[in-house]
Amino acid sequence: ADHKKAADEADREKQEAEDRLGRARKAQDEQFRAEVDKYRREKQQEMEKDKEAEDQKLEDQLERLRTEREKELDQVREELEDKEEELRNKIQAEMDEKLEEWRGKYEAEQRAKIEGDVGQALAASADESAKVDLE
Repeated sequence: ADHKKAADEADREKQEAEDRLGRARKAQDEQFRAEVDKYRREKQQEMEKDKEAEDQKLEDQLERLRTEREKELDQVREELEDKEEELRNKIQAEMDEKLEEWRGKYEAEQRAKIEGDVGQALAASADESAKVDLE
């Protein structure tokens, strides 16, 4: 009976030891899973931060490029406007020069025509006077 009691006691202690071992393993597994989950979350957050930093860097770079292009376009636009103004002034100067040239020619032609008409009128008047004198 003592042997049976001792064997039962040994079995009970063995079972309790196995139960404690099982609980310890379960607790260790849960702790390990919790640490793995924590590590995954931290890595995920790091990756998200890295991605956000890279995205911001790319956005900044894009904005710098956009600003540079706008400056280049403004400069080209100003150069074109300057050239347009320069051409307008050149064309206007040429037109003014031609106009003066044509005005000078026209005035000379009109003067010659008037002088010719006056000369003819004087000659006709002289002829008339001569005819009147002869009569």
